[in-house]
Amino acid sequence: MLNFLYCFDENYNIQGLVSIYSLLDNISEKINIHIIHKDPDTLNKYLVKIQNHTNLNNLKIFKFNNTNFSFPRVEGAHVSEATYYRFFIEKFIDPTVENLI
Repeated sequence: MLNFLYCFDENYNIQGLVSIYSLLDNISEKINIHIIHKDPDTLNKYLVKIQNHTNLNNLKIFKFNNTNFSFPRVEGAHVSEATYYRFFIEKFIDPTVENLI
C-alpha cells in the first residue's frame, strides 16, 4: 500500500488539504496519508471530505511539538517551520512503513 507524507502548518491548511483531496481523486487504489502539523486541530473543519473518500485507507495526523528546536528561516525563500518537520519522520512514522512518498 502506498503511504504519503505531508508536513505543513495552519498557513497551508487549505492548500495542503486540496492537494490531498486531488491525490485521492486521481489515484486508482487505496492509500495511507500521514500529516505532521503544528496545530492539527485547525484541520478539523476541513477533514470531512477527505476522511470519507473511497480511496483513503488510513489518515494519521501527528502533532509536532517544537519545544527544543530553533529552525532557521532561509532568506528570500518561502520556508516555514513545517519545512523542517520531515527531519523528524522517524519520531512519527511507524518503522514498519516501508515506502513513504
